[in-house]
Formats: sequence, C-alpha cells, structure tokens
Amino acid sequence: LQCHRSGRARAVVIDPRRTLTTGMADVWVRPKVPGTDAVVLGAMLGCLVRDGSARFEGSLPSAEEAEALSGARASDIEAASEAFAESSATFTCFGRGLTRGGSSGVRALYNLHTASGRFGNGSTVLPMLQGANAAGALLIGTGVGRRPAGASADDGGIRLGDWSTAFEDGRLNTLMVFGTNLLTQLPDQ
Repeated sequence: LQCHRSGRARAVVIDPRRTLTTGMADVWVRPKVPGTDAVVLGAMLGCLVRDGSARFEGSLPSAEEAEALSGARASDIEAASEAFAESSATFTCFGRGLTRGGSSGVRALYNLHTASGRFGNGSTVLPMLQGANAAGALLIGTGVGRRPAGASADDGGIRLGDWSTAFEDGRLNTLMVFGTNLLTQLPDQ
C-alpha cells in the first residue's frame, strides 16, 4: 500500500462499503445490489474481450448491463477493466464479500485472470479469509505460495508474505481488492 501511495502501483477496489481501503483506491467499483460481484467481474472481462485484451467464448454482460443489475457505475467498471488491462502483473485478493453469494464470484474472478493471461506472469490471486470458501479457492489451486494448476511461487506467483516487496521492486504494479479492508487487516503492509 505504501507503493501505491508513492505512485508505483495502482489500486482497484470492488466493495459496496466505504472503508479505509476504498479511500486509497484509484478506482472504486461499488456494487449496490448484494450478490452481483460475478456480474461486475463478467462485465470487466467483457470489456477486456471487446478491447482485444482477453479471449473468452460465451456471453458476458456489458458494463451498462452490469450497472443495471448491480448498481455499480458502468464508468467505474470500465476504469477497473482498463487498469487491469494495463497491468503487467496484478495481485488480487478477496475476502468474504466476494464469497458470500457462493462460488460464482470466485469463478468469475478466475475467469477474468485466466482469459486475460494473468496467470504465469507473476500475477497472484489469494483468499484473505479462513473457512469453507477459502478452502474452495485452495481446491482451485490458489493460496499462499500457489497459483492455479498448482504452479508454485517459484514459477512466478508471489507468496502472500512477499507481495509488498514485489510492489516495491516492480514485479507487481496493480492491486485489486474484493470485499475486504486491507488497511485494517494488514495495517503494516
């Protein structure tokens, strides 16, 4: 977060609540309808496919359709998609907010990362919580020191304990936060 403050990294936060973390975000996407995170993530992927930054077969909502369903502003969804597309490596973490509606939000997050080629370049997705939904994310193959398909951090993934250093040395340049308040959970990072 200190790298963000110095201008070396961008922060995208998707959370309906106003928190300390949303206060430091470059882009704050604020869904107002509970359980619509997957729609917002699908629209982000739709923007990337439209702009040629990702490949995905199937129907995806537009930013405008996601706004109608979730209450998140289409312009914020577009801005989050742009930040994600411009990132060479993204650290994405999620909390209970993304998992409250079941697994659809986590699946949409992994679709976004996979379809845009964000695995294998140092990008990492990590659950920031304990419990059944975090266990489900671990079954997909992510977690501390892991990326999907079981690839280790030695293959380019960033372990949780190394993420602040990775922002400092430029291996990561975009932070995406879903449904968790990092500034209260990790105040010293």
